[in-house]
Amino acid sequence: ATGAIRVYRLGVDPGRVDSEIGALARASSRHLVRLDDLTTGPDGMPCLILQRLSPQSLGRLLANRQPLSGEAVTILGPLALAVAELHRVGVAHGAVRPSAVLFDEAGAPVLASFGSAELFGDLPEEPASASLPPALLAREASVARDLDGLVNLCLATLGSSGDDVTRWLAREREHDPCTFPSEL
Repeated sequence: ATGAIRVYRLGVDPGRVDSEIGALARASSRHLVRLDDLTTGPDGMPCLILQRLSPQSLGRLLANRQPLSGEAVTILGPLALAVAELHRVGVAHGAVRPSAVLFDEAGAPVLASFGSAELFGDLPEEPASASLPPALLAREASVARDLDGLVNLCLATLGSSGDDVTRWLAREREHDPCTFPSEL
């Protein structure tokens, strides 16, 4: 199996590199890009070996056509759950947008592009526990930015085909990060 290689250039902020690696290491979902390996390049900079995905992004798909309702559901539902999983383990993606959504070999959506990721809270020790309690998670600014990005991604993907959902998304000013996936 081949992978994609993420190479960092000399001079990149080491904190950004650490945040991206930490985010990829914490998160695990079929709909989040998988970190397969980590190595060091000849210049001493980290190199990430990531899951190979299609170069076709949701952004490119939306530029060519509006997804059918069934396609939109199979894209947005898993992405909402993947973002919720990130938040559960103390990761804010930082760039939830159509260009960050790629597709795996089966056509399933995968959130990639973790270069703007931020870590918050502690890594949960138990599989079902969370980095932050719901009240603190709802006040985390980076989580709110992810949800705004997810709402905008939903609106772009649904277009006029999701009128009821579109109205709900536009009407709600602040979404609860713990309930958003099930409400969507």
